[in-house]
Amino acid sequence: VNALMTVASLAEGASIHAEWFAARPNDYGPGIREPMETGLYIPALRYLEAQRQRGRVLKQWLETVFDKADVLMTPVFDRPTPELAATQPGK
Repeated sequence: VNALMTVASLAEGASIHAEWFAARPNDYGPGIREPMETGLYIPALRYLEAQRQRGRVLKQWLETVFDKADVLMTPVFDRPTPELAATQPGK
């Protein structure tokens, strides 16, 4: 499940930011720049396979989780949210 999510999110993020990332890579901090670079090199075959499996895996996960709980609250990132000043370009 984590591998599917990683492939899809890295490839999609790189696709969305590709033009700006190519023109202004230094506007991205290391915590974003490194995954973005990884996403640029994910083969289409791997991305499409992740997409084919995404619906089935998500359905299984949702059924498992919501058999036991009505609400799920989770953090988005595995590290603390940076202060606004630390997210400014060139910092």
